Amino acid sequence: MDRNAKNHYLTFSNGRLHLLVSGFVACMVVGCASGQCKRDGTSFVKVEDDVKTISEQELANEVIAIGKSDQSLQCGYNIGVSIDDMREELAPITILKTEKKHDGLMRIQSCGAPTGMMNVYYIYRKDVKKAVKLGYKVLDTPT
Repeated sequence: MDRNAKNHYLTFSNGRLHLLVSGFVACMVVGCASGQCKRDGTSFVKVEDDVKTISEQELANEVIAIGKSDQSLQCGYNIGVSIDDMREELAPITILKTEKKHDGLMRIQSCGAPTGMMNVYYIYRKDVKKAVKLGYKVLDTPT
């Protein structure tokens, strides 16, 4: 390798280093300008004094929707279990609201096929484990 090629390599290398350092400094300046730097002993994350935490009692009293198929079949072959009859299974659990809903899945239209109807019960979170043991499923979006 001749001397000019060697100097060219060093110049290129120093230029790359200069570009890398410039990029790092630019990121630091932009980051600090957006308020993400630690200043005066404060933390990186802004902490709000009025943030409300949820107690275990409040969480236990959150309302959750659970449901179970009513076992009804198309064309009236089986009218299904009524909300009140199925409610008896949940006797030790406090039920806040009930309704009959479709499970949202597509079904074949054929006599004797399931309708997809379910009995929905709104209960407190603290009772969900009891309901699940009885065969109920927690619904994603209680409405």
